[in-house]
Amino acid sequence: MRHVTSTLAALGAALALTGCGAATAPAQFFVDRVDDGNGFFSGNGIYDGTSVVCLSVTDPDLVTTLDGAWLIDGRAISDTANTEAMEGNLVPCTEDPMRLLEVRDASGQLWTLGYSWTSSDGWDRTPAIGIRSGEPVTLTVRADPDSDAAGFVVTEHDELIYAMESGIGGQGLLASDLTALSVDEGSEVTTTTGDCGEERTYVSLDFTSDDDRERLGPNGDGSLVVDGEYYTVCNITSYSVTDPGESCTPDGETSWMLFR
Repeated sequence: MRHVTSTLAALGAALALTGCGAATAPAQFFVDRVDDGNGFFSGNGIYDGTSVVCLSVTDPDLVTTLDGAWLIDGRAISDTANTEAMEGNLVPCTEDPMRLLEVRDASGQLWTLGYSWTSSDGWDRTPAIGIRSGEPVTLTVRADPDSDAAGFVVTEHDELIYAMESGIGGQGLLASDLTALSVDEGSEVTTTTGDCGEERTYVSLDFTSDDDRERLGPNGDGSLVVDGEYYTVCNITSYSVTDPGESCTPDGETSWMLFR
């Protein structure tokens, strides 16, 4: 089912319900913005953001991937705000992440997942995963070897609780990593000029489950039913570069998240 959200409804949802997108943004975000069903934007350009997913482990020489992904079964140690630099010895960090999830597996290895969503003006918008210390957790992390793209899926007691794709220049997660949800390119939203002079074509994203469907433009958020449960979905940004110019992001970015 396609949800069409009015400007007032979207404002209320962003502030009161989802904790996504504009929930932690300054009030100026709402000035001169309109909602055409594809997300908030203005004539001055898209109010979107960027993302980070990176991964470290105590001893990287002792771990291997399964079908190209790290599959981590263990217990949550912490899910906290990050105040230090992180490089990522398995999946490098494109910048320091805003949050860290630590998981200890049965062999004693400590895994650290860095993740964040930062708005175009530097605000931290990252929703916490929200898992309690000591709870069993399964973490799937996949990175694209040919780009900076990476993504992860978190399940607790075999239930999906969080997923994030940081699609910088490529694609991290594969369809097999999150079978209950598909994310596809929707319609063109607008074309703008980026900070490095490149021409960006922004598109909406279609989030589809067996129960529901939601189309969101860059910075858009909404609710989606997946396997009978309600989730918040967010389009962090979704654009391709059609004229590189002197671009510092030549391949574009398609990043999103889903959480309960």
